Amino acid sequence: MYMALLLFMVSAVLFAQSPHADDLSGSRLVVLARSITRFAAEKPVIAVTAEVTADIRSDDPLSIFYTNAFNPGESNCEFCLDNARWIAEYLNATDLYVPICYGTHHTNGLVVPLLSWFTQESTGRCCNKDFNIRHWNPRNNSSDGTRIDEMPCIELSEGRCSEERQLMGGNINFTSISRNLTSARSLGIRVFVAGVFDFQPFLSMRVPVFETCVARVFQDSVLNAALAIISKTQGLDPDKALCVHWRGEDFIEKGNPFVSNISYATAQIIKQARVDSLTQVLLLGNDPTTNFENTRLKNLTTLLRHANLGVFQLQHERSKHPESIPIDKVACAHMKGFLGTQGSTFSDSITWVRNAVECPLGCNYTRDALRFA
Repeated sequence: MYMALLLFMVSAVLFAQSPHADDLSGSRLVVLARSITRFAAEKPVIAVTAEVTADIRSDDPLSIFYTNAFNPGESNCEFCLDNARWIAEYLNATDLYVPICYGTHHTNGLVVPLLSWFTQESTGRCCNKDFNIRHWNPRNNSSDGTRIDEMPCIELSEGRCSEERQLMGGNINFTSISRNLTSARSLGIRVFVAGVFDFQPFLSMRVPVFETCVARVFQDSVLNAALAIISKTQGLDPDKALCVHWRGEDFIEKGNPFVSNISYATAQIIKQARVDSLTQVLLLGNDPTTNFENTRLKNLTTLLRHANLGVFQLQHERSKHPESIPIDKVACAHMKGFLGTQGSTFSDSITWVRNAVECPLGCNYTRDALRFA
């Protein structure tokens, strides 16, 4: 079985990278192949024993809890939320408890108001079934002022129940630990799911119920703020612009030449702009905080301008970074073209926004692997 799965992964990845893949860009095969391309490149395969049974279709109350403890940061929180939405609908849960999102150094570790960015309609479901979105603070095990001392744990990756319990301060007791996702219905009305960030429903489920969740939809206030920034950026034409999310900081040491090599990054951006017949570039990234980062950004913009590309940047104050994150993403998604950084959940989340911009609520998420460098 595992050999068959490996062969399918390899063939799917090769197909997704072939020149004929775009001819069938709307097909289920390409959607699946592109998703596997991403997962195979970035994460190990996690085997989860899960089969569709009558039990998980029960209408009895079931609350799902999870944490972002292993993966703080705004975009990682979004990624966890989408995986948790998948799990909640798969298990026919009535309530999904979304943990507080703590930002990384970009936001000085402050709380990020993640759920306030999106409409309730788009977060309170995955594909077909609505569930309630609740708030949860894993650091003190409280939800709406009520302390939660214990519950069973299902781990989607070996050892994650114990590891995440420690990261939450160790003040919650897991009454049992299981690796069978569909056992949730037999464990009680509250269940903690560990390893949500690593979850891969495409590869781990023997009988996929659905592919991916519909794209989250930003609130009108976020959309209007993004459109205002675009209109105030003199000379920027969304129909002529390629938005580039160029990740820096810790990614410089991860071996991706698109991040570490300025000349290579310039060549990739110019190539994508020419493929899309675009003459402008909107650079999106964290505001430089060191001389080294300032020099990198200055060199990149200089090289792009020498290639006769108009270069624009989204600027924001560091102290207001949490509020600028969704605005930047929506502004980026409104550009005609996009090029992201491979392995960045921030880049990946922009593809979700582009789906929401281009499709009505109900479209499945697709990821064009060719638009990541």
